[in-house]
Amino acid sequence: MADSQVELEAPEAGLVRVRVSGFLNGSLAARLLERLRDAPQDDDEGERLGLVIDLRELRDFDDVGYERLVAAQRELKSSERRTAYLISRPRIRGMVFKVIHITQDERTRPVTNLAMARAWLTRQDERSYAETSLDRAKTLLERIRQRSTSRAAESA
Repeated sequence: MADSQVELEAPEAGLVRVRVSGFLNGSLAARLLERLRDAPQDDDEGERLGLVIDLRELRDFDDVGYERLVAAQRELKSSERRTAYLISRPRIRGMVFKVIHITQDERTRPVTNLAMARAWLTRQDERSYAETSLDRAKTLLERIRQRSTSRAAESA
């Protein structure tokens, strides 16, 4: 992909992918918003398509690009569509976490590979990423408590 592009791929296996490369400034973010609006919502059978925003080739961003990405995410939130941001760079990951936090979009999740994106986008439940993470943390804490209780009982 050439420098600073936005490319909408044809739907495949229940998802549509928008690839972004280069430097996210106001102009590139405006093109991203156009492609997101052009992206099909449903497949031929009327099933909702998951959306992958592939930022693995995004190098950096400026304030205007960031603000326009927030605006684009707000628009996606209103469409009630599940979204996965595919990311590889820590700075971009931080920006995506901030975008998700600001928009409070529970249907959006940052992921590091396409398999994770597919898993998130095809989940049948409507639980948010935060709810799922909290449940996993509670389960882990309960296991730790049980192990420490059993070790304390064994040593007594």
